[in-house]
Amino acid sequence: MITPFNVFLAIAALLLGIWGLILSVLACRETHRFETGKAIGTIILTMFAAGAVTSLLGFLT
Repeated sequence: MITPFNVFLAIAALLLGIWGLILSVLACRETHRFETGKAIGTIILTMFAAGAVTSLLGFLT
């Protein structure tokens, strides 16, 4: 059921997820001394690989 409170929670979760992604990219960039583009690529590649492994493990069960 869509209520104003549920919409608020969805927007808050989206904003927190985006903020977490930004912080992950900054942490990767500073830790490994990458350029911003390379840090973004690393995070995206890592997320893709984790999703692929999770999907494969789902097929095995």
